[in-house]
Formats: sequence, structure tokens, C-alpha cells
Amino acid sequence: MPLYQRVREILGKTGLLCVGDCKMAVLTTRAHMALAGDYYLTRLPRNLYSAEQWETWVAQRETCESLTLFWGDRESKGAGCEWAHTLTVAIEGQTVSWEERLQWVYSPDMAATQAQSLETRLQQAEAELRALTPEPGRGRRPIREKEDLQARIATIVKRHQVEGLLQSHWERVEQRETRYVGRGRGSAPRPPREVVPVHYRITCVERQAAATTATQHHFGWQLQVTNAPEVALRLQQATTTYQEGWHLEHDFHKLKDRPIGLRPLFVWRDEQILGLTRLLLLALRWLTLSETQVARGLLADDQRLTGLYEGQPRRATQRPTAVRLLKAISRAEITLTKVQSSAHCEWYLTALPSWLPQILDYLKLPLNSYQKLSVNSTLPF
Repeated sequence: MPLYQRVREILGKTGLLCVGDCKMAVLTTRAHMALAGDYYLTRLPRNLYSAEQWETWVAQRETCESLTLFWGDRESKGAGCEWAHTLTVAIEGQTVSWEERLQWVYSPDMAATQAQSLETRLQQAEAELRALTPEPGRGRRPIREKEDLQARIATIVKRHQVEGLLQSHWERVEQRETRYVGRGRGSAPRPPREVVPVHYRITCVERQAAATTATQHHFGWQLQVTNAPEVALRLQQATTTYQEGWHLEHDFHKLKDRPIGLRPLFVWRDEQILGLTRLLLLALRWLTLSETQVARGLLADDQRLTGLYEGQPRRATQRPTAVRLLKAISRAEITLTKVQSSAHCEWYLTALPSWLPQILDYLKLPLNSYQKLSVNSTLPF
């Protein structure tokens, strides 16, 4: 809220659209924005609401009669449905009521990623459960209490987040042994006794097909909310606007961390802080512009660049980062050599990488920026 208030003071206007992740989804935060005459767009995390309320929204999604398809380049990129409800919250001594749009958004790419993640977790959990009860032997400690076995199974299932998706079957193994009372070898006068060591062994681990299918049925769905009117922000536009947020996050990480490294600041005067921040912001703009221009050019030419990844000369990419481009240029070790004698002076430039002229073309930089360096001249450089 303090950051939101600061932005409003800087811009000095209402009707703003504030886009944020689930940390902005707190009900009082949404109420303050609605009260101020602004709009919000955020994703709802499940832990903010009770299980009953969430199941109600899921049921409304299941009974939705029509889905809006999201179209990209001649193919569907997802779907969604929405409905409106009224919220009433008491803040700052007054009651605020506004209409909010609940939007269920489905992404097939996210569903595929979540399905793959679930399969990986299931395989890892199955392997750990089968290895939980090895046959007794030297250096192996068997599990002799059923409660201990059940607790270990529950721990593995919970760690891999597959509760209710795996069923472990085990058996109680008894091995009867006859031993003589006392120490040493047995003899006729010594009475024998029967010892029954017990341990538990997992016989098989089964997947619960019905529970797995029910879990996968919810993959790819996310719930987002906004109070913006539909005429100003339609469902697909709202989804696209929220998904573009990672670009800003990406720039924040580049600015704060490497390669720019605004943090930590080793200056203390205000003019130093201001000057350094502006300089690094210029560097951030150059990095962002370079990535955009190169990616746009490669996409238009339907080409991919190779030779940018260390140790992977054949790996291709259509969206290289500016940092990767700069590292590749640095590894190429482009060297300008000056050979001077009493008669004349010559300059030699090592051969440029095969992909560098293409990059310079995308960046609207002339190739002779490098080539002019090797023009023979008797004048000092």
C-alpha cells in the first residue's frame, strides 16, 4: 500500500490499472484501490480463502456454459470464463462496495508442465517407497514397528506432494529361530527358546488412477480477479496483461543483480547515488533494446543462432539474452594488433565470428565499425 500511494502521488490521477502477483490479492488492498477509483488485476492464491469457498468457485467454473478461447498465431493459446460478484468491506471507518470480476484462465502449456512435474514426483516417491524396506542384512536396519513404517511412508508422500495418489502395500514378515538360553554353544542340558524377529516389507506401490485423473483435471487453471469494466479490459486482454509482468520482473533482476549490479551501492552522497542509478538504468535500457532487436530480427528471418553457449556449439536459440551475446563476443577474443616499423604502420584485426555481422545488422550498427579498425595507416591510432 505505501508503494501504491506513492505511485498515485507521482502520477496525480485516478483510473490506474495496478497489476501485481498474489501478494497484492489481499482483500483490504483491493478494497483500498477500489475506494480510490483505481483498478487492479491480480491472481488469487488458494490460501486466502477457505476450502469451501474455493470449491464453490471451482464448481462455478465446471458449470460454465461457454468458454472464451484465446487465440495466438492461428492456434488456441488457452481459454477462460468469468462472472461478476459484489464485495463489501469496511475500511477506514467506512463501508466500501464494488463489483469484481472472477476470471478462470486455462493455459495448456501450464497444464503440460504441471503434468510433467507430477509424473516426476510420482516416480521419485515410488522409488523411495520401494527402497524404504530392503531385505535384512549386514548394514541394513529393518523397520520393526508398523507405526514407524506408516510414518515414514507419510513423510515421503508429503515431501513429494503426492498425498492420496499412491497406495503402499506391506506385509509383516516373521522369521522363527530357535536359540539356547545363555551364552556359548548349545548342549543337551541347556533349554532352548524360540525367537521370532519381526520386520515389515513393502510389497508394492500402486498409483491411484482415479485420484490422479481428478488432480490432473485442475491442471492449467488459475483464478484472477479485476474490478476493471469489461469494456476497458476484456478477458483475453486481462490475461495477456498479467502474463507480461515477467518482463518487468526480469528487468528488475538484471538491474539489482548481475550483470549491472545496482546492489549493493558503495556510494553515500546523493549526487553519486543519483548519477550511478541513471548510468545503470541506461545500461539496462541498452540490454533490453539489444535483446528485443535481435529477437525480433531472428523471428522475422525465421533463424536461430548457434555458438553462443559455452561447451554447446550446436545449441541454437531464437531469443538470446544480451548478456549471452556479450559473453560470446568476449570469448571470441577479437584482437586488434598494431605492427609499426620505421616505414609504415599496419593494423591487423582477427576474423569476426560468423554470427556477429548478423547481430550488428539487427542492432542497426554498421559492420565497418570493426572493419575500419584494420585499415592500414601511417598515422598513429
